[in-house]
Amino acid sequence: MSCKPSPPVHPVSFKVGDTLPRVGFRRCGTDLTGKTVTINYKRPDGTTGTITPTIQDAAFGVFYFEWLSTDLTIPGLYLLEVRIVEGTEIITDSTFGIRVEEAIA
Repeated sequence: MSCKPSPPVHPVSFKVGDTLPRVGFRRCGTDLTGKTVTINYKRPDGTTGTITPTIQDAAFGVFYFEWLSTDLTIPGLYLLEVRIVEGTEIITDSTFGIRVEEAIA
């Protein structure tokens, strides 16, 4: 069975202040044992943040994160990228976006 890295598994959009559902990833062929994984993001206003995800299955490259209530504070497009570091070697995945909308209520 072939396995190619999956894009993040997430809903089409989040609402301002959402903390769930979690955003999951699978980096097929990447054993995360001994590696540091971070997710850098940029809000629509240009401010940035870093998330340290939870490694669910290091051997199979599976990890996820949940937003904090202070992360999704501005509606618009959030740009994210995953960075995996081992020693001096760095793998940075391509940038992807998550849309954040105002809640009706």
